[in-house]
Amino acid sequence: LRMHEHGPLVNVDDAPSPYGNTRRLITNCDMGGNAGRAHSGVIPGGAASKDAEGGFVHEPVWRYLFMHPVEETAAAVPLDSDCAMEQQGTHGVPPTGQAKGIADLVDGPIEAKEVASGFTFTEGPATDSRGDIFFTDIPQEKIHVWRAATSAIENWLDKTDKINGLFFRPDGTLLGCQMGTGRRVVAIDPATKAIKPLAERIEGKRFNAPNDLVIDAQGGVWFTDPAYGRKPEEKELEEEAVYWIAPDGSSVRKVASGFQRPNGIALSPDEKTLYVADRDADITVAFPVKGPGKVGPRREFAKTGSDGFAVDEQGNLYVTPKAPAIRVFSPAGKNLGEIPLPVQP
Repeated sequence: LRMHEHGPLVNVDDAPSPYGNTRRLITNCDMGGNAGRAHSGVIPGGAASKDAEGGFVHEPVWRYLFMHPVEETAAAVPLDSDCAMEQQGTHGVPPTGQAKGIADLVDGPIEAKEVASGFTFTEGPATDSRGDIFFTDIPQEKIHVWRAATSAIENWLDKTDKINGLFFRPDGTLLGCQMGTGRRVVAIDPATKAIKPLAERIEGKRFNAPNDLVIDAQGGVWFTDPAYGRKPEEKELEEEAVYWIAPDGSSVRKVASGFQRPNGIALSPDEKTLYVADRDADITVAFPVKGPGKVGPRREFAKTGSDGFAVDEQGNLYVTPKAPAIRVFSPAGKNLGEIPLPVQP
């Protein structure tokens, strides 16, 4: 973090305030091996460390941190010999625009915060132009929305026919993948909530169970069609594949096949790469986009399958693996780290 430019390491238990004006303070205070308490036991609050008389051990340090003139800092010292700069996060995008680790991408503690609970099986988060987040509860056949302005949860739509993945068009229309009896991709009017089918069949055969989708800049819809919940005799298509719907809805084209269970799908920011997660095969593959509904040969992107993922403006993929974490990959396929979760995403 280049903290060596702001003074040497000083142990506050062995030196008086103002600690040589350094910005690099450590303590010998015993936290009993508790990593969580080590993080909170040195700041003001109920978990702060106390001495035998009940006084706060670090009160002089707090006064220094909160009251010392900002411009008064110790002289720079050499970088510690055991500190590898390239392994440290910078909490900001590096000049090259390429993240070196997950700390470059997350502002603050790398942890998740629960915002709502009480659902059966949540899926398909999608954000509208106001920043409100829509998501589905598949077994309950509902779409809920988390309001950015109030953090409140609202039940937005019932009887969804087990809609899974969601995605917004620029005009505010919400698209969804119905996994139930309809087996189709639909468009939902944001005002009336009327549902209109976009694609139900290809070459006269019904889809298996459309799962997830993404919309390109031209309005084309790319979606996955695994056979979750389908008995062999219920399938009309032999393959579990990826399809594309023309922007005007006039045609549907098979894009790629050869998957065990295609699931999550996403486009790179420049829309030159299509990512598809094969959850059962536990792999993510990438295809070069050659044109509307056309891709080139696949390549292995990461040995991690998922139930879905998102892409940020730098092209990094945020993947939901078979593990209690969100795993982040660079556009080159480098594992940048994980955001731990209490349960599997």
